[in-house]
Amino acid sequence: SDLAGALAGSLGVAPTANIDPERRFPSMFEPIHGSAFDITGKGIANPIATFWTAVQMLEHLGERHAAALIMESIEYVC
Repeated sequence: SDLAGALAGSLGVAPTANIDPERRFPSMFEPIHGSAFDITGKGIANPIATFWTAVQMLEHLGERHAAALIMESIEYVC
């Protein structure tokens, strides 16, 4: 939810996922952030949500080492 994203610091840095725990159907992973047209072309957009979303997806796929490497990178720059 938006509230949970805000607890992470901002909606702009939060990932989200719609997961099928039984794995019968594909799961969907995406950043929560909106379109933010007001910052287009200004070089100030924060891509962290996209990378954090990739971490969630890789963990779901069982690629824990790859997820950990990306998470370490996120922690390094934040």
